[in-house]
Amino acid sequence: MTIKAITYRLRLIPGLPHIQAIIVFLMPLWLCAASLTAQEDYYVDIELSNSSPAVNEQFRVDYVLKFRGRSGSFNLSGIQVRQPPFDGFRIADQGGRMDMNMNFGFGRQPEDMSLYRYSFVLEPQNPGRYKIEPLAFIWQGMTLESKPLTIKVKDEDAAQPPARAQRPEDQIGDKDLFARTIVDKREVYTGEPLTVTHKIYARNNITGLDVNRMPSYSGFWTEDVDLGRLQVRQERLNGTLYNVVTLAQKVLYPQQAGELSIDQLKSEVTLEVITTRPPRSRSEQIWYGNQVRVRKNVEKTTSAPALSITVKPFPRENRPQHFREIAGRFEMHTRLTRDTVALNHGTNLKVTLSGKGNIRMLEPPHMEIPPALETYDPHVETHTDVSPGGVSGSRTFDFLIIPQTTGTFTIPPITFSYFDVEKKEYITLESQPMSIYVHEGDGATAETAIGYFPGEEVRHLGTDILYIYSRPFNVYEKGNRLVHSWIYWLTLALFLSIIPAALIIRRKQQHLEADRGLLLTKKATKIAKKRLKHAQRLKKEKQEQAFYEETHRAFAQYLSHRFRIPAADINEDVIQKTLKEKNISDALVQRSIRLIHQCGFARFAPGKNKPGMDTIYDEATGLIREMEYENRKARARAGKMALSS
Repeated sequence: MTIKAITYRLRLIPGLPHIQAIIVFLMPLWLCAASLTAQEDYYVDIELSNSSPAVNEQFRVDYVLKFRGRSGSFNLSGIQVRQPPFDGFRIADQGGRMDMNMNFGFGRQPEDMSLYRYSFVLEPQNPGRYKIEPLAFIWQGMTLESKPLTIKVKDEDAAQPPARAQRPEDQIGDKDLFARTIVDKREVYTGEPLTVTHKIYARNNITGLDVNRMPSYSGFWTEDVDLGRLQVRQERLNGTLYNVVTLAQKVLYPQQAGELSIDQLKSEVTLEVITTRPPRSRSEQIWYGNQVRVRKNVEKTTSAPALSITVKPFPRENRPQHFREIAGRFEMHTRLTRDTVALNHGTNLKVTLSGKGNIRMLEPPHMEIPPALETYDPHVETHTDVSPGGVSGSRTFDFLIIPQTTGTFTIPPITFSYFDVEKKEYITLESQPMSIYVHEGDGATAETAIGYFPGEEVRHLGTDILYIYSRPFNVYEKGNRLVHSWIYWLTLALFLSIIPAALIIRRKQQHLEADRGLLLTKKATKIAKKRLKHAQRLKKEKQEQAFYEETHRAFAQYLSHRFRIPAADINEDVIQKTLKEKNISDALVQRSIRLIHQCGFARFAPGKNKPGMDTIYDEATGLIREMEYENRKARARAGKMALSS
């Protein structure tokens, strides 16, 4: 409904003749106030690695767009950066990164959220005091400016060599990579569950993970929570978005009172670090410009400190007589399979304890069985479901009871006691008494109860019932044994002939496993074809970005495995040098370098001038096939030269 329609209806209300004028006057003021309020929710923060660098000493400046409102939705596509002039500084590197995609961050946030980060790596040229003008983010009609920045550049120390650029591993600080051991409780009762979670946090992409030492849990009963395969997820901590891997999650049940500790977690993490360098050739400058972004994997070690858990003992007051030191919340169900049986025939008493707690540590409840009813050790069935909230399930004790005399016998109430940690009191469960009527029987074959007991514990029941022989046995015709047949000797000969072949195959396999590089070299083509098959499926699904990434990965991995080039060192110079040493023709070398450049261009330079997916796929498969052919010819020539010499 328009403003004109609203004012027309308001005219009909007696006593409101000037409503239209009031609305027309107030509406622009309201819209302006709403716009100013929305813009005040955003601001630009500056993070500076060094405010007083020396000449030629590189330092980093981060301009961070942040949100201080209580709720909102964000679509950061189309954001623009208006950077200031950096007079007196050389820009060694620069780039932006979105911390989130569109429509993320609904609801209340505990701290200000960083939405977008634009970074500069600067190198001072001369000493002095420099003022850097504000940087501005232009987004959704708003212009958000930072504060001006003042940098004091010191004289370069003549006794020290010029400052070098940071190594990739030096760019990762304690706030960029760390491990956490998280517990939901620090003080519990004996037997009360607590959940511990081990996580790795990194601001860079995580490409590899090797846990050197998982904590030990001395004094705890542990149950593992099934997390499936390790996956990298994003999680916001203190307003910063991290890549997070959950290594393990366990439910711990302390078994003794006192101070118990969860040991230190130590892990080696491989992170992807992006650095820049000048182009080394004309083709690199055409494809990537004046700054070539190089991705390198860096291994860093991180650890989480040990944690102390305070375990309180069970209260002494009102402790039940038959308390088995178990905590949680449980229910008990009891039943007899038959309450009327013949003499020396059995029935089963089933006691089921179900609920939440340390199910696997439950013991049979207290029972007082009449002496005339012979009871055997129970058969136990356990069903558990482990979740971050604890362990739930059931444990059933199935007792076989065989009466020895006739009559009516009463089993008194069965009791089970546990400690309820929420109510902080003892709870005793009690069943109803059960009666069993035993008669002489009519001489017919009675139904046998399901019994679970060792054979040596069963005695003669009367004069005609013995324990059933349950072990397997074979019956042979007298004088006709397998050892005297021709089948036996033929089978033995075949078996003896297989042993040398198996030993040869096993030794060859051990040789391959010992030399992982040789194993990957032999499987290079197979691995590359498998990845290209996946790339072909992505091509059919029209997923261009994923297709180019998978094709680039397949061909680069093929070169790394086949010619033993470390993955972190794959570049134009190394490829050209290594392939020439392997007697690969110059034409194939140039086509390989061009394919890698084309894949990189298609991944990072959107537009219509990039090569088609069919062209890239055909070129990759053709190159691998031709390289395999030339590689075989080169090995054959080397073998002939070795024989002739």
